[in-house]
Amino acid sequence: MHVPNSPAKPLLIFDGDCGFCRTWVARWRGKVGGEVAFEPFQAAGARFPTIQRARFRRAVQLIMPDGEVYQGAEAVLRTLALAPGRPSRRRWLTVYQRVPGARLVLEWGYRWVADHRPVLTRVSHFLFGPSPEALGEDGESGPTLALEMAAARRRRLALGAGVGAALLLGGLAAWRRRARRRRLQTGQDSLPQGVGGSADRGEARVTAPQSLK
Repeated sequence: MHVPNSPAKPLLIFDGDCGFCRTWVARWRGKVGGEVAFEPFQAAGARFPTIQRARFRRAVQLIMPDGEVYQGAEAVLRTLALAPGRPSRRRWLTVYQRVPGARLVLEWGYRWVADHRPVLTRVSHFLFGPSPEALGEDGESGPTLALEMAAARRRRLALGAGVGAALLLGGLAAWRRRARRRRLQTGQDSLPQGVGGSADRGEARVTAPQSLK
């Protein structure tokens, strides 16, 4: 999609009535600096009449200086890829564009998040702490906010350690199950030979007296 009145620099338009959106836009603004402009669609929508209001509500819209418009997961990834001095942030955009199936999975993930924003707002606060909007006018965090951010960091570490331990234990359990199945299969493969041999000897013992008659 293209718009005729393109902005001077990339512009990410989001839903200003969504607390979850405002929280993450504040974080993204801190990462990309002045490379991207951010504006709620409630203020910017009138300048872009060719973009339907329902499209603004459904997903974030990234309008590039050449007039190209991206939305959803692609808009987010392209925004983060513009962060100065952070080439690692471009990897996810490369995955989105080049890995088969990645576009579908990432857009589905974006849609799922968008449909569960009220719940995820609390989850985001629990794992990532208060929004950067809570910073003071001078950009400094007070003691209370610093404590909340530190607590959120510890919760992320604990969650990561728990997930890692669960994956490790699950992998070990799966390896033990495979090893047990291989041992059972090996035992079953060798069983017919022993059973067959004793059966043949039994038949020989039974048929021998008949031949003497």
